[in-house]
Amino acid sequence: MDTKNKTSLETHFPVQIVEVEEEDSGRRLDNFLFAFLKHVPKQLIYKLVRSGQVRVDGGRIKPNFRIASGQKVRIPPVHANLVEKTGVPSRRLEELEKAIRHEDESFLVVDKPSGLASHSGSGVRYGAIDVIRELRPHAPRIELAHRLDKETSGCLLIAKNLRALRAFQAASLDRLVTKQYQALLYGVLSSRDKVIKTQLEIKRGSNGKRQSIKSSNGKEAITVIAGRRIVGNNTLATLVLKTGRMHQIRAHTKELNCPVAGDGDYGDKAFNSKMRGLGLSRLFLHANRLAFASDGYRLDIRVPLPSELTAVLEKLAHLDKLKNS
Repeated sequence: MDTKNKTSLETHFPVQIVEVEEEDSGRRLDNFLFAFLKHVPKQLIYKLVRSGQVRVDGGRIKPNFRIASGQKVRIPPVHANLVEKTGVPSRRLEELEKAIRHEDESFLVVDKPSGLASHSGSGVRYGAIDVIRELRPHAPRIELAHRLDKETSGCLLIAKNLRALRAFQAASLDRLVTKQYQALLYGVLSSRDKVIKTQLEIKRGSNGKRQSIKSSNGKEAITVIAGRRIVGNNTLATLVLKTGRMHQIRAHTKELNCPVAGDGDYGDKAFNSKMRGLGLSRLFLHANRLAFASDGYRLDIRVPLPSELTAVLEKLAHLDKLKNS
């Protein structure tokens, strides 16, 4: 048996006495416990409370009890057989441990690989956040600060506590967060195109997938083109998001008739076929920088293009050199 893959609160969560922090004051006890015991079925959590195994300041309480700052919550151990398994393979655990680019008491930044979803969901057994929770079992309040598409690689920010998460969310609302991407685009992007500003609405296409399309009923979406480099009659663009709509860069570059290489939903089929011939087997979209500031805290992380993308650029440049020699 691969014991590395076994989710066990006997090792993850021994008996804990947790002091309620200010940000949790007024929260229902059951919701507080759901955040700590993420892989424990809710019905089991309710059973633990009603049987008196969970206590607040030594006393028995009901699930709807509202906790207060400074109170101490006793959280009992849970037998491994009663815990839902995430099924995270050991290779994925090792991969993401090596991909952590920054970590402090508030945040963790991982260089998410393409092909890994940000979170689990319909048909997705586990995501990056589930892997990080396995890697940091004694930090039970870990949450995604934002999301990346499954096919997109690069900077993914994870908050290690509720205070950090709220600080990032506040910075996002004040537009104090920089999210920068690199993308290989079809054709030569005009130097006149500096800001893409449209309204995007989420709809289901003929294939049943959700897509963002230009619509007067949509929400404002703004992308800034911060740099461009021509590579073999195509453009390696640096793009900065000013808003965070679903598939924003992919939808915006399609509007310019310069879709992202390897994009099966918004892209150009002939261009994608050409890129596959050069070894591109994924979406050429990478979150290469994440920066923000909040109440004296500053974070500015950059991660380079992964090797599978730089290899495609090198092949494009080589072909262009041969063509012009």
